[in-house]
Amino acid sequence: MKGQDAAIRKLLAAFAYVLVLVLVALEIPLRELTDVRADKPSAVPSEEAEKIFALVSGRRRPEDIRKAYKVLVAMFGRAS
Repeated sequence: MKGQDAAIRKLLAAFAYVLVLVLVALEIPLRELTDVRADKPSAVPSEEAEKIFALVSGRRRPEDIRKAYKVLVAMFGRAS
């Protein structure tokens, strides 16, 4: 069970990393990709969510975007 927990944590960390790279490369805030249906009650974002939002919503240097793009290409290949 311990090994499975570690594997799940590793997978989630990798997913979060790739998500941030995609958001940076596309220059869009995290909230653009979240489910914001009108029937859901709004909640106050956690401090962690605010930190992630601040990270991905700022303008990025072109070299940072190129670096994120290279990582995505390495992981998923070039788009056709």
